[in-house]
Amino acid sequence: MGTIKFVDPKGRFAMISRDDKLPKVFVHLSAAQDAGLEGLVKGHRLSFRLRHQPDGRTQATDISAI
Repeated sequence: MGTIKFVDPKGRFAMISRDDKLPKVFVHLSAAQDAGLEGLVKGHRLSFRLRHQPDGRTQATDISAI
């Protein structure tokens, strides 16, 4: 779980500050849309699963508002 701390000015992606204090996680607008959310909003709380990308980055997937 975590809180959206940064949203791209165009709203296409955001960064989630994790409750476990590990590094922030990238989330794409499409993950929010897949979850039925209208968009990514700073301060919103989310639960999510982590997906590790081949390039070493971590991305939030299967998100839901809490």
